[in-house]
Amino acid sequence: MFRTLLALTVAVSATVPTGSFAADVGECVCPVDADAEVLCLDAVDASDGGALGFLTEIEGDIKVTGLAGYSSASEGVGLFAGDDVVFPYGSEALLNFAPSCQARIDGNATLVVRQDGICACAALLAPKRGALLPLALLGLGAAGVGIYYLIDDSDDDPVSP
Repeated sequence: MFRTLLALTVAVSATVPTGSFAADVGECVCPVDADAEVLCLDAVDASDGGALGFLTEIEGDIKVTGLAGYSSASEGVGLFAGDDVVFPYGSEALLNFAPSCQARIDGNATLVVRQDGICACAALLAPKRGALLPLALLGLGAAGVGIYYLIDDSDDDPVSP
């Protein structure tokens, strides 16, 4: 009788979740730049090395880069730690991440998937606006020169007849 009760107690305690992942989520930090927008942050069992999330409802030519190389995203494509997903202007997809996070991602964004121990996250990188400043200044300069020549009314006569 004692052995049966002991075996039953061990079996029940082995199948009841301890909640250690849920408790650890509060300690998770997403290892990305401070200006990134964290969409999903969760504690995961990464022992199998499986996908942390996947994309559905894909519209547009979305690209996935990571350890597996560079490829176009397809319905249900797995996202792994270290992957970057580039969403060009006009594209969108639904991110399904870890056990409980969904987020719609619109175009003109870069999604990064990162993992640190049992903590996994998906975050949108902030656009690099500083890279466009030199191009904007060049465009304004060219426009200024063009406008100057349009309104310049000094018609010089040709030197030779």
